[in-house]
Parts: sequence; structure tokens; C-alpha cells
Amino acid sequence: RQLLRRRLPAHADDFDLTVTPLPTESTGGTDALTQQFTVSAGAVPGRVALTGTSGVALASALNHYLKYDAGVQINVWFTMQTQLADKGSTLPRPTAVNMTSPYKFQNYLNICAFGYSTAWYSWPRWQAEIDWMALNGVINPLAMVGQDAVWLDVFTEDFGLPKAELLNEFFAGPTFQPWHWMGNLNGWGGPVDEAFLRQQQSLQQNITGAMVAFGMQPVLPAFAGHVPKSMADKFPEANITQVRAPHSAHQYNMP
Repeated sequence: RQLLRRRLPAHADDFDLTVTPLPTESTGGTDALTQQFTVSAGAVPGRVALTGTSGVALASALNHYLKYDAGVQINVWFTMQTQLADKGSTLPRPTAVNMTSPYKFQNYLNICAFGYSTAWYSWPRWQAEIDWMALNGVINPLAMVGQDAVWLDVFTEDFGLPKAELLNEFFAGPTFQPWHWMGNLNGWGGPVDEAFLRQQQSLQQNITGAMVAFGMQPVLPAFAGHVPKSMADKFPEANITQVRAPHSAHQYNMP
């Protein structure tokens, strides 16, 4: 309902919405990740009834109705090809459908998108992106924002490494973060301000919270395999290999 109020406020209360989770395999039912939805006429003329097995499935039902019955195409910027009529007008009568997605996993985004596309997204822009994901059936979006704040805490609190090195020499600037996460470079576009890392951490909490609220299962980052230079100094017995990047004077430490 909140998605409707954000994106179709004039008709947010003209839809009957029902979430009907599927029984899990352990109880003899279908896989719980299966996405199913129905579109039908509401009990009252002029209303549209949508059902789905999750918030994503319900949003997919809405998108199906808008596209095939109302002639409305929604893109990720929520500029519509054709606008629905104003509040008080009757919605187009829906064509009854019952659909099941053939896909257990539906991924979205790759790691480079967090440097090319989303590096400067604020929360309203991310919220629009997540609404669009739900409308298009995305179940497993990549969620990489804010991880450097976690690594800052891990390296300083758990391993006792100097914060100044991490901020000035290890973490990369915003548009270069994906290549740092992949172990391709350190410190590029820095130094990095800790306040920026904490802001990104807070943003990630909003992002993953919204994803989970729709029933998505966001894909989170894990350890990529490279560590700050001072890790080798602090733990001389550790098996750490220094790797020199091509065409660069920088060395990267791979445990």
C-alpha cells in the first residue's frame, strides 16, 4: 500500500491487496521463494483485486495490471508513458490472470553499478529503485552500500589496525569503491571521511530494510580477500602475499 501511495497516490485506495504466503516445502507445499500473483476485478465495481505470495509478487501483480490493462509503463525514474486518470475516475477493468514465476532466483545489479550508477544515490532515489525492483519481480538484489564502515570497525577494533591508514590509504573514494572491493586498487579517490562511511552504513540499513519488507532476499558482500598493508606488520607470521597491480606502483596484500 505504501508503494501505491508513493507512486500512484490518486488511486492508492482503489486496489484490494492480499498477501497469501505459500506453504513451505517442509509442510508439503511449494518452495517458499516461488512468486505467484493474481489480478482480478474487485468486489466493488471500479476496484482492482491483487493477490501475491509476497510483497514482490503483489507489486508484480500491480505492474502487470498497469502495463496490460491500464496502458501505463513505469520506468525506474517513475516517469510514466501514460498517466492514469485523476482521483475519482474509474480504473480500467482488469483482465483476470493467475501467474507463477518460473524463476526461483531473480537477481539485479552487479558490483560495478555501485560505482557507475548508484554512488551518489540518496535514500529517496534508492527507495524509488527498490520500488521499481519490486514491481519487476526482483528477489535477490545486490546490496553493497556501507560495507566499508563495517570493515573499518573490523580492522580497527578486532585487529587493532590504525584508522588513519584505512581512511587515507586503504578505502577508495565513492565512485571507485567497487574496484577496491574487488581488490583492484587501494586509496584511489581518497582520503575517505569517516562521516561519509557512517552515512553510507545508515543508508544501507534503510536499503536492506526496505528490500526485506518486500520479501526480497538481498545479496550482501563477504570478505574479498585483501587486507591493509599494516596487517602484515602487525601479524608477521600470517601468510600474506603482496601483489603489485599492473601499471601501478601500489602493492596489495592478499592473505
